[in-house]
Amino acid sequence: MNEEVDIKFEVLDFLHEDMKYFDGRAKGIAMIVNDDPQLIEVLAKFLLTFIDKIDFNKRYKAWKKRLTAIGELYSESNLDDLIDKLYDSYDKVRGYHIDKFRGLIFEYIMENHYKNIYVDFSKGCKVIINGIHIKYICEENEKNDRLTIDIAGYSSYESEFYEVKVGPSGFKENVIIYLNMLNDAAHKNKISGKITVGCMSLEVKSKLILKLNETNEDYSGLGVFGRDEIREILLGEVAYSS
Repeated sequence: MNEEVDIKFEVLDFLHEDMKYFDGRAKGIAMIVNDDPQLIEVLAKFLLTFIDKIDFNKRYKAWKKRLTAIGELYSESNLDDLIDKLYDSYDKVRGYHIDKFRGLIFEYIMENHYKNIYVDFSKGCKVIINGIHIKYICEENEKNDRLTIDIAGYSSYESEFYEVKVGPSGFKENVIIYLNMLNDAAHKNKISGKITVGCMSLEVKSKLILKLNETNEDYSGLGVFGRDEIREILLGEVAYSS
């Protein structure tokens, strides 16, 4: 490890004012799952099934009926609390904000976990290593620029950096290029004894891998985490691997 390494995080991603009305709802749902990580399975299936309010209004009753059949697998009170809050939130959150709301729940779950592990923690932030901001600039289209990481935790012993997306479709070429750049810079500068840079999705790992393969980018140096692996992380049972 390089004793002179300098790591800084600078938050760039903020919730817009017109979205703050659902911030507390996202935090409340996230906390239920942090308190009972087995519920990540239920949350994942809900968020992946209901990507908009049209789907929700059409299919929720049938989905809830199927869930009732496996309800005994979970704590009844925690499950009821989760479903009630999800239902009420989808009823109240404006249709054009549902996508952001879904992602925010997942981000808060991972923030709640990692901020209790790392003193140096941030989210939606620049990563600056020895004065250099790690970023990907796309010359063809600036909309593909990548300047921040969703989850960042640093210590001299271990560092972790993750991009988190509800579904795997968001892991496009530019995201993988950026993650590889960050991974290369972190290892080159030996920022920690152990370094993990990776992708997290609420889909199963096999489907996330299929999407990563479509990018034609090398992701062999990155961690790949689906919902089963995330549940193990939240339970403290994971052995980190790619």
